Amino acid sequence: MNINKKTLAIAISTFLLSNVANAGTLTDTSTLTVTGVISTPNSCSTGLSSSGTLNVGTIDSSTMNNLSTTSLISNTFTTTISCTYATAVAVKFVYSGHNSVYPGHFSDVKDSGGSTVATTKVSLSGLGGTVDASPARIAFIGDQSLVAVDITAATVGSSGDGISSVDGELKNALTFMPAATTELSVGSSFSFDLDVELIARPTSEWLSTIDETFVISENATLETYII
Repeated sequence: MNINKKTLAIAISTFLLSNVANAGTLTDTSTLTVTGVISTPNSCSTGLSSSGTLNVGTIDSSTMNNLSTTSLISNTFTTTISCTYATAVAVKFVYSGHNSVYPGHFSDVKDSGGSTVATTKVSLSGLGGTVDASPARIAFIGDQSLVAVDITAATVGSSGDGISSVDGELKNALTFMPAATTELSVGSSFSFDLDVELIARPTSEWLSTIDETFVISENATLETYII
């Protein structure tokens, strides 16, 4: 009986010693991972080819038509938009001069007496634009708030459509749509072309009201919005 008791005592002691030894032994690992994204605000930059300048130079008024309009100069400008991250954008045309009273024209260039010497015409060129180098349609949304655009209520533009300089009019702002679906295009690079033309009014309407020279200086701003 004593032998059995001794043996049992040794067995218990060994078990206890074994537990003490295992208390500081590595048996498994688990990984704590911290993830997240620190982002900077999205921003977009807008550019115009040819520095966005249409320079007619000096033109003799005698070369202009007395009874009808005369096209003085025209050019096609490519508008490009580059954004930090993929997004949908809108472009609004801001102008502080004389909005044109002639349908389809952008602005009226007036002399000091209020006579219209010339008009500018800004219109879409080509069949649409591009989003990330893929074809896209242009959609007019100038009659909507750019805070919440309903693309299903937009009007698809076509080549030759005149841009409006009047805030709140349909063709005063535009966005991009995929070629085959009715939704806002999302991307990081956008482009579209604009035809810009300066047209002299008949000289019979204004020639007698100006001095020897008349300086034309018209500026419009293209504002890009993330929508």
